[in-house]
Amino acid sequence: MLVFVLVAVVLLNLLFNLGVVWPGWGRGQGDTGEAASPSAQWQLGTRSASATDGDRVKGADKGASSGEERREVPRPPPAFVARRDLRPADLHRAQKCSAHMSAYLSEEDLWSASLAQCEAFSAIVDLKQCPLLSNRCLSFSNWLDGENAMRRRSVRDAIEFTWHQYEEHAFGRDELKPISGLGDDAWGGFGVLIVDALDTILLADLPDVAARALDWLKTKLTYDKEVNVNLFETTIRQLGGLLSTYYLLQTPGSLQTRQECLDRLLDEAKSLGGRLLKAVPEGTRAADGEEKREWGEGPLWLDSPPASDIKLHSGHRQHLAGYTSLSEIGTITLEFKTLSEASGDCQFAEAADAVVELIERKRQLSVTGLAPIFLDPKTLATQRGIISLGARGDSVYEYLAKEWILTGRRDKLLESMVTGFLRKLADTISHTAQPPQLPQGSMSATWGEAEGGIAYHDRGLVYVAELQGSKIAKMDHLVCFLPGLLMLIARSGFVQPSSKSPPKCDMASFPPASGPCSSIDEGGAAYLERLADELTKTCVTMYFRTKSGLAPEIVRFSHDDMTDDSGSMHSLLRPETLESLFYMAELAPHPDYFTHPPPRPPTGTESDGLFTLESIEGARRRRDVEDREYVDRYGLRWRNWGWRIFLATVANAKVAHGFASVDNVQTMPVHPRDKMHTFCLAETFKYLLLLFSPRRTLPLDRFVLNTEAHPLPIMDNPTPGGKCGRIARMMRHTTGTTGTDAVVSLKAPPMLAQLLDKHAGKIRGASGSRHGDTERTSTGQAALRGGRRVGDVGP
Repeated sequence: MLVFVLVAVVLLNLLFNLGVVWPGWGRGQGDTGEAASPSAQWQLGTRSASATDGDRVKGADKGASSGEERREVPRPPPAFVARRDLRPADLHRAQKCSAHMSAYLSEEDLWSASLAQCEAFSAIVDLKQCPLLSNRCLSFSNWLDGENAMRRRSVRDAIEFTWHQYEEHAFGRDELKPISGLGDDAWGGFGVLIVDALDTILLADLPDVAARALDWLKTKLTYDKEVNVNLFETTIRQLGGLLSTYYLLQTPGSLQTRQECLDRLLDEAKSLGGRLLKAVPEGTRAADGEEKREWGEGPLWLDSPPASDIKLHSGHRQHLAGYTSLSEIGTITLEFKTLSEASGDCQFAEAADAVVELIERKRQLSVTGLAPIFLDPKTLATQRGIISLGARGDSVYEYLAKEWILTGRRDKLLESMVTGFLRKLADTISHTAQPPQLPQGSMSATWGEAEGGIAYHDRGLVYVAELQGSKIAKMDHLVCFLPGLLMLIARSGFVQPSSKSPPKCDMASFPPASGPCSSIDEGGAAYLERLADELTKTCVTMYFRTKSGLAPEIVRFSHDDMTDDSGSMHSLLRPETLESLFYMAELAPHPDYFTHPPPRPPTGTESDGLFTLESIEGARRRRDVEDREYVDRYGLRWRNWGWRIFLATVANAKVAHGFASVDNVQTMPVHPRDKMHTFCLAETFKYLLLLFSPRRTLPLDRFVLNTEAHPLPIMDNPTPGGKCGRIARMMRHTTGTTGTDAVVSLKAPPMLAQLLDKHAGKIRGASGSRHGDTERTSTGQAALRGGRRVGDVGP
C-alpha cells in the first residue's frame, strides 16, 4: 500500500509539471499558447526591461494604501517548459532567482532567499508548475507556508527528542547532562527544566508529554525547602514558568486540564512568590506617610533594594557577591504583578512597584536613562562605573518597557523611565567603517546561491558598546534581545506620531550624525525600527562569521570589522538573537499590529496543502497583488536567518541526549560541554518554534514574554492595568471619574505624586495632552510618551 501511494504521488507530480492536471493552469489572459524559451524565463541580477523601478508592485502597494493609484508589474510571458526539456546549462540558471521575484520581495529579502525558495517561485510564478516534490502550487505564499510548517515540525522534533531523553534519564532533576545523560540538581532540586520548559511543550502541541509533566508538578513539586536561591533566576525561570503554564492551560484549544491541576499550579506559584517576597526588605514608611510594615496593607516605601539571594524556608536574605546588579533588583516586576492578578493578593504588585520607585528615586532613570551595573547593595550607589546592556544590566530596561505594556500602557512613571532610556541609548551606539568580511558574492550574480545571506549595502555593522568613561567596542550576545525590544516598543504605540508624514530612516548611513533619524526625539518610531533592523544584522553576523555557525558569548569590534574575544569564544546556545528574529518577523511588517490584526493568507491558500476545486478557482480569481502583499509581509530574511542558525545548532551542538554548549565556536570539529542550560528548551527552541509558526500563534497584543520567554497575559480586561499596583491605586484615589476617562485625571497618593513630580516631572507638554505626550516642536520632533529631554534637568 505504501509503495502504491508513493508511485501515485510521483505520477501526479509529473502530471502537474507537464500541465496535464488543472488544464489551463499555465494560461493567463492573452496567452498565445506558445512556449517561451528557457533563457527568456530565467533572468539573473536585473529585472526585465518592462519591470522598472516605478513599476514594482511592492512600492505601488504602499502607495495604494495611502490613496494613490495601484500599478502592476507586467506578468511574465506564458511558459510550459517541463524540467526534463531544459538543458544542463539552463538547469544551472534555473537554480537562481527569477528577476520577477523582485516584485514580491525587497532587496533585503532577496539576499536571504534560498535555492529551494527561488526554484519554487520560478516554478509557480514563471513556469506555472508545481515545484518538485510539492503539491503547493496555488501561489508562492502557499508554498512558503508549507516550507514554514516543515521547519516548525523540525524544531518540534528537536524539542520532542530532547524531552524524551530528559524523561528517560533525568526526569525530575533540574537539568540533563546531554553527553553523559545524567541528571543535575544545579538549582536546588525543584525539577527546574520541567517548570521552565513546560510552556514550550504546550506550544509545541505535545499533549502526552505535557500531561506527564503536569502530573509530576501536581505530585512532586514543593518549595518548602531550606535551599538558597537567586532571586532573579528563580523568579524568571520558575515563578514565570508556573504562571505562564497556568494561563496557557486556560486558553481555547489547549490541553484539557482539570481545575485541581490549575489550582495546584497557582498554589505553588503563590508558595514560591511568598518565599521570594521575603527578599524584598520591609517597607519603612508608606507612600502616604503612614507607618506600615506588612506588604498587602498598602503601598510601601523602600530605602534599600531586594537581596540577591534568599533561603526559601527561613527567609534569610543575603548578598553573596558583595554587590547588587541592576538586573537582579529590577527583573521581578512582570512575575510579581501577574501573580497578584492571578491570586488577587496585592502584596506582590505593591512590592514590585516599590522596587521600581526605589530605582527611580536612587538612579533617576527618567533623567539619566542608564545606570551602572555594579551597585551598592544597601544604597544603590555606584560601585564600579560600567554601563552595559549585556550581562547584569539588560533585563531591567526590558522589564520597564514590558511592564508598561503588561499594565495597559498607562503608567506615567514607567513611561518617563523608558523615555529616558531610549534617549540615552544613542550614547551607546557605534558602528564599524565597512561591512564584515563574510564569504558572500555579488547579489547581482548570486541570487539564491547563499541561503540566509545578509544585505549590508556597503555599510558597517551597528553595535551597542559598553560605557566606562568612553565607549568600549565590546558587545555581549545577551545584548541581542535589544532589536526585538525596540521593535516591540515601536509597534506598541509608545512613540505617538504627531505628523502625517513621519520621517523615513532609509538613508545610506546609520546612525547619522544629525538629521531626522539621529535620535529617538527626531525620528520617533522610524528611528527605533531602523536601529532594530541594523542591530539584528549585527547579531546574526555573530553566527554567520564563525566556522561552526554558532555565536560566541562576546564579540569585539575594530575600526573595520567584528573580531573575536579570545576569552569568550564558547556558546551556551543562548536565545537572544532568535528572540529578536521572532519579534522582527512578527511585528516589523505590520505597523498596526496593536490596533488591527494582520491580514489573513491570500484567498485559496490551504494550511494543510490539500486543495478542493473551490480553492483552486479561488486562487485563479485572486489578484496577483494579494499574493505579493502577503509575501512582502512574510519576513523572509528573518525566518531564513533563524533556519540557518537552527541547522548550525543541530549540526554542531546535538549530542546523544540533547544539545550541548560548545567550548569554541571557531574550532572545528567543535568540542561540546556536558551542559545544557534550561533556557535551551525554555527559550531558544521556543523562539524557533514561534518563528516558524503562523503569525499571531502567540499574539503580542495579548501576551508579554518575560526575559525567560514565559508568556504572561496583558492586564486589560476587565480592569485596565490590573487589580493591583500603581494604576489601580491611582484609580482608587481618583474622585468623580470612572472607566477609561479616569486615566486622564488620575490623582496619585501624596508621596507618590511627589515622586512623579520630582523625577518624572514636566511630563506633559505645553498642551497638557493625554498621557503626558510632548508636542512636536517646530523642527518636527516626534512626540514621546512621558519624560523630558535629558538636558532639561541635571543629574
